Amino acid sequence: MSEEDSDIKAAIELREAFVSQVAEFQAAAVPASSPGAPFAERMLPARPDMCFLRHAYPVAIMTYALDHPKRGRLLGGLTVGWSMVASRAPPVLSVAISPRRFSHNVLLQALYAYQHVRGHNAGSAAHLHSTGSASGPSSSTSSLDSLSSALASPDAASGEPLPGCVRFGFSTMDADARQLAAVFGSSTLSRVDDKFAKAGISPAFADGYPDVPLVPSLSHSTLIWVPIHARVVGDHTVFMGRIVAAFKPSQAENDRMSGKPLLSYGVKMFSS
Repeated sequence: MSEEDSDIKAAIELREAFVSQVAEFQAAAVPASSPGAPFAERMLPARPDMCFLRHAYPVAIMTYALDHPKRGRLLGGLTVGWSMVASRAPPVLSVAISPRRFSHNVLLQALYAYQHVRGHNAGSAAHLHSTGSASGPSSSTSSLDSLSSALASPDAASGEPLPGCVRFGFSTMDADARQLAAVFGSSTLSRVDDKFAKAGISPAFADGYPDVPLVPSLSHSTLIWVPIHARVVGDHTVFMGRIVAAFKPSQAENDRMSGKPLLSYGVKMFSS
């Protein structure tokens, strides 16, 4: 079996495990009824703003390094519940982050630094678009054009570190990493905590990426990405970034994990 076939088989198995867990959760949420019962008897009305509690999301840990003027180099990070691969070609990752999280500021600063270094004439809100009444055909087109331009740029494709920019690690976690996800998910509203020290683990570093601390184990996949675009959507900001490197676990590492993804049902409600 070729390496590509092996990757496809592993991805299918992981997807089947995820679908199975989602089906179990949804089955538990449906009131008892006969197979032919009307929809109104099988499903009850719920608050739209709480719908995320009924959806399962793969849990990931996003990590980064910062040089603090007084405390030196700090290794930060947070647990991410809302994320997805937004494009395959080019590979793009999107994550939704609340402005209440300190890492939101780190992402904004990295985005601004990226745009500034690339020569865009922009302020602190550069390429940060808001959905709502202010959005229209012209702003949407401009937003998409700027995103396409950024994705096609040579520096985004190569992933070379730019002055003042921060590259981020992104690791999708195994079900056995529940405690680790809880530590990285703890709030830091106005300061940077060394989440690795707080979790009692040492970071890993991939060859060629000495500036990106990574979760050392219990990860189904690890990405390195550069944020290049953002859009405000309600109470979260969706950051989009070019994936510049990807890593998969070895067979030995696979054998040490449960093989099930860690899932989030919102508000730190983790399940496997």
